[in-house]
Amino acid sequence: RSESWQVRSSVLPFLQIVVFRHQCAIAERDMAMVRDLMVSLLTDSHVEVREMASAAVSVLVRICGEDLVLTLRSVFLAWARQPLPGRPKRRSMAASPEEESKEHKQLAASAMQTRHAGVLGLAALVGAYPYDVPPWMPE
Repeated sequence: RSESWQVRSSVLPFLQIVVFRHQCAIAERDMAMVRDLMVSLLTDSHVEVREMASAAVSVLVRICGEDLVLTLRSVFLAWARQPLPGRPKRRSMAASPEEESKEHKQLAASAMQTRHAGVLGLAALVGAYPYDVPPWMPE
């Protein structure tokens, strides 16, 4: 796991090509590791990485088929339904408004990242089947 968001973003097209070209030779365990990496990068703190991960997940779904779709759909729906925190209420006189505001902003940013990851994941599933409407899609 790299500290640089540019590295995390640029590894995704490479993984897409490797998985597509060598899908028959890649072991199931290794494919699961690639899938987990791509899905985890959907929740990255940088939007650019999340968008690249969405494209990568779309390619992976095309390769792996509908079994993977049904697994990922429930995960992405849960992420997309993540509630966003409401406005903060002042809890006590001891905590300063700046501390409460900073804590609320961090919670809101984390919830927004998760929700955005869910939406991008669902968009990847829809984008994997551009010319037909699979039975799971209308839900």
